[in-house]
Amino acid sequence: MKTIQFPLIRITLTFISGIILKNNVRVNPIVLYVGILITAVSLSALYIHTRKRIRPQPWFGVFTFFFFMLLGMVTAQIHNQLHQSSHFTHHFKKSQTVKVIFQVESVLRSTTRNHRFVGTIQSINDKSLSGKVVVTLSKKENKPQVGLTYASWAWLNLNNTPPNPGQFDYSNYLENKHIFGQLYVKKIKSIPQKNSSIRFFASAIQNQIAKNLENHLGKNERPLVMALLLGQQNDIASEINSDYQKAGAIHILSVSGLHVGFLVILLQFIFRLLPNTSPFRRLKLLVTLVVLWSFGCIAGLAPSVLRSVTMFSFVAIGHHLRRTVNIYNTLCIAAFLILLCEPNYLWDVGFQLSYCALFFIVWLQPLIQQLWEPKYKVMRYFWNLTTVSIAAQLGTLPLSFYYFHQFPGLFLVSNWLILPPLGLLLLLGFLLCIFAYANVFWEPLTNAVQWSVEQMNGVIHWVAQHEKFVIQDIPMQLPFVILLYAFVFSVVHFIQKRNYPNFCWLVVLLLGLQCNWMVIQYRNSEEELVVYNLRKRHFITWKHNREIDTLGNNSSFEKPLDNYRLANTFTPKVIRKSPIQRLYCNGQKIVVIDKKGVFPIQSVDYIVLIQNPKCHLHYWLETHAVKGVIADGSSSNSLKKLWKQSCKKLKIPFHDTSEKGPFML
Repeated sequence: MKTIQFPLIRITLTFISGIILKNNVRVNPIVLYVGILITAVSLSALYIHTRKRIRPQPWFGVFTFFFFMLLGMVTAQIHNQLHQSSHFTHHFKKSQTVKVIFQVESVLRSTTRNHRFVGTIQSINDKSLSGKVVVTLSKKENKPQVGLTYASWAWLNLNNTPPNPGQFDYSNYLENKHIFGQLYVKKIKSIPQKNSSIRFFASAIQNQIAKNLENHLGKNERPLVMALLLGQQNDIASEINSDYQKAGAIHILSVSGLHVGFLVILLQFIFRLLPNTSPFRRLKLLVTLVVLWSFGCIAGLAPSVLRSVTMFSFVAIGHHLRRTVNIYNTLCIAAFLILLCEPNYLWDVGFQLSYCALFFIVWLQPLIQQLWEPKYKVMRYFWNLTTVSIAAQLGTLPLSFYYFHQFPGLFLVSNWLILPPLGLLLLLGFLLCIFAYANVFWEPLTNAVQWSVEQMNGVIHWVAQHEKFVIQDIPMQLPFVILLYAFVFSVVHFIQKRNYPNFCWLVVLLLGLQCNWMVIQYRNSEEELVVYNLRKRHFITWKHNREIDTLGNNSSFEKPLDNYRLANTFTPKVIRKSPIQRLYCNGQKIVVIDKKGVFPIQSVDYIVLIQNPKCHLHYWLETHAVKGVIADGSSSNSLKKLWKQSCKKLKIPFHDTSEKGPFML
């Protein structure tokens, strides 16, 4: 049976298409609710009418498709917090100082100077409001505890600044997590308030374990143990995190199916001591579910943890009922339930990578494994490990290119060296965390974990040192990612079944990849002017004839240009640092006015103001016709305010990059 023919796969894909459609198309909520009601009634009537027929009716499939697509749209609509009238974004349209009461929901990675965490707003300026924000607090203050409530005066900054071309869109990243603002706090005051949430107790357990481990593990080893077993990566040193990325072993630090699966194996080993009678089988299932979900809650219920715990819960239930568990159905049920509870997980990079890796392991790994059958157990073990690693890497490769623009060439070496002893390290780590929570330490166990983590870090650092095997700055756009996945599926399907229709699909997708590349190259041959949004700096690029001329500070040159190249899949023939003052872009005449303040005699189409030019803009605009005025971040806010007023009086469009993002022509 073909994979796509599994009904749950079709239902889940249809449900996901509804979430994607709602994210890109505005639909009246009333239309959605009426539509899903009509579809549900029609589907029920068709089911009653056709349930006794041998042949399935095509209309039943059509209405099922529309029902689950509408269900995906309604789910995304319900979980959109902006539709709540009490959301703080409806009451504050600009950044300002506010009196706020918030509850700490989760901890983020800290900076050198500040604590960072996610807070849920309870009130602003003594008005009961809701919504999530990122809270930045000076490290001079004590680190706040998850689940507790605090009050403070803070600077509220809304997510409203678009990024530069190719730059990571932090605002969009936050909004996908229902976070629509940031609070900058100097001091906080704790408010006594009882809290019985799961997050509060999970954080308390994590903090207790981390505190008790401080004097028994090294400063580099303790964060690794917390990441390996409890999913807390916030305190890992940036150098160590970079080593794991370059070695292609970053997945080890994320609690996922590897860790949950090992926990299930450990439970099954313990349950062997119990008889296999009906009461004990129910007890085994209950203990397994309680342990799995308790571990998931303590690990923070990240998307990868939630997916793994949900999947293994269904596996445990199926095993208890003595039914064969289909892995594709289990994958889809887990995805469907997770997205039904939180549709925004679909945009989480960890969720996407986790599911792609697992699907390719289930689908492609058995096919790769058939290519060779080793005779010896040791070789068979390493061959299985190799096929799993290759399948997972193929599944995540296009997404890795799209999000991270790099490929760790030594990922197989890392997996060969790290994964075989990882099971023993996880077992020792689980025992150490249990003892650490009770503040009971057995020196041989502590020393064993310390030594194991040191060796693992040493191996990863050795692999990461070979940076020439890390392929970086790989450009990739979303349409190319989709076509690449479709091409991989087509190639595998053609190898399995060599016929003319499959060959035609293969050729069509290959032509699609080539056409997409040709479109990208054609767009890169067009002229484009970009005035970047940089704080207290200026940077301008002019792309023409597959060359780039730049104007900017030396400190602001490299990173924005690299981001621009990666976003456009563009490799220029020449990059020149030139004093751009006057240029023609797509038939438009643009003049850059710097701190000298020298205006042209004749009229131009656009004026770009940089470096606080001391000039009489209003007088010049009265005597010359222009299509727009652009001011970047290198000029002061007071000057830009005057320029904006002048343009408003003369009805000339004014573009401030700090408010509207980069200017692109």
